[in-house]
Amino acid sequence: MSKAQREALEKQNKAILKMGLTAIDVGLTKYGKAVSLDEEFEVKHTEEDKDLVASAQYRYLEEKGLFLTNYLSSGVIAASLTGWYIGTPILRIRKNAKRRLIRGRLLSRLPLIGRFFKPKVEVAPIAQNTEGNFA
Repeated sequence: MSKAQREALEKQNKAILKMGLTAIDVGLTKYGKAVSLDEEFEVKHTEEDKDLVASAQYRYLEEKGLFLTNYLSSGVIAASLTGWYIGTPILRIRKNAKRRLIRGRLLSRLPLIGRFFKPKVEVAPIAQNTEGNFA
């Protein structure tokens, strides 16, 4: 393997590892928001931190003779990077959206998965009178 090929392989493996670290940040943010009930909660690492961890992970995998690009086809790599490239801005847009773009309930009519697209119904609390009986 030439020096240029080796550098390209290292760069591609580190990019995959950094993408995984970014996905972990997103997952931890969602988990933190759900557990702490704080909508401002965010887990975000700098690019330098991700590069440091990805380099350490790459060196370990290289030491063990494991290369992610040997196990993942170029199509899987391209699809995951494209999904990350498109998905990140879409998630940010949906988070800040003031209204829905599609108003129809077409997806809610699908069997099995339609329940995930139905609007959430808020349940009113039950009022209690002074005698302890429910009204």
